[in-house]
Amino acid sequence: MNTRNERPHSLGPPTRYLQLRSCTLPYCQRLEDETAILSAMTYVDLNPIRAGMAEDLPGSDHTSAQRRIAPIEANRRKVADPLGPIFGNPQQLLLPINQAQYLDLVDQTGRALHPGKRGRIEAQVPPRATAPLKSGCLK
Repeated sequence: MNTRNERPHSLGPPTRYLQLRSCTLPYCQRLEDETAILSAMTYVDLNPIRAGMAEDLPGSDHTSAQRRIAPIEANRRKVADPLGPIFGNPQQLLLPINQAQYLDLVDQTGRALHPGKRGRIEAQVPPRATAPLKSGCLK
C-alpha cells in the first residue's frame, strides 16, 4: 500500500509521475503570459482559505503568500521589493510588480466570493499583509 509520498512503481520514472500528479487532462494548460501566471499563483495562495483551512493570508500555511508576508512584517521596506521566486535565484523577477501589489491582489481576490464557491477572507479581517505600510507601523 502506498503512502502519500510514495510513487507507485507502475507509473514509470519520477518525471512521468510528477507530470501525472500535476496535470490531468483536460485541465492541463500552459501558462504562457503574465496574466496566466499571476492567476495561477493567486489561485494556489488562496487554496487554504477557499478550503476553510485558514482565515487570512498569514494563516495560510505552506503558501507563497505566507512566506512573502513574514519578511515584510520583520522589515516593512521589503514590501517594495520586486516579486521574485520563493525558492531559487532571488534575482530572477517573476512579474513586473512588487510584493505589496501581489499581496494586495491576493487579499482582494480572497475577499471576493463567487456564487457557488466557498471560503473567503471575511470583511472584518484586516488586510494584514500590507497594512503596516498604510498605517505606518507594524502590528
